[in-house]
Amino acid sequence: MELWVKFLILALVVLTFWGMVLGWTKRAIFYMDMNDLLLTFLGWVILALSLYLAALLNWEWVAYSGAVIAIGFAGYTVYRAFVHNGQAIIAIPVGIAKVLLSFLYVVSWVQLFYPGGGSSRSRNQDRASALIVISLLSILFTKLINGYEVSQIRLASASS
Repeated sequence: MELWVKFLILALVVLTFWGMVLGWTKRAIFYMDMNDLLLTFLGWVILALSLYLAALLNWEWVAYSGAVIAIGFAGYTVYRAFVHNGQAIIAIPVGIAKVLLSFLYVVSWVQLFYPGGGSSRSRNQDRASALIVISLLSILFTKLINGYEVSQIRLASASS
């Protein structure tokens, strides 16, 4: 693997963890509410379904349409992070974390239902690892819906 690819992956991982820490410590609005959480997953779900339909019906245009829609939803997710947080230094890591964590969550669900591998043991291991990732991310997502709390903290600090 090229050095710049390793650096890019490392930068995305660092930004994702930074965004999660900002949300966890209530320094940034990670998810405003449940609707904001669901919007981050919608693009990836559409992409997964369009790829399935494209493979099933051999329609290449469906896969491209799903990819364009997923990229649009990812951009909209980052935009909403800017709207809710206002500062680029906070919104960029939060937006990247939201996009990458939602992608990892949807991929884990796909891996749970359609595990790879030739043997029964490797498929079971894939399912088990996907279930662990889904469980941990589900707990994390419930803790990161913090729009109301962070708004109250910002209002309290602005009024004093």
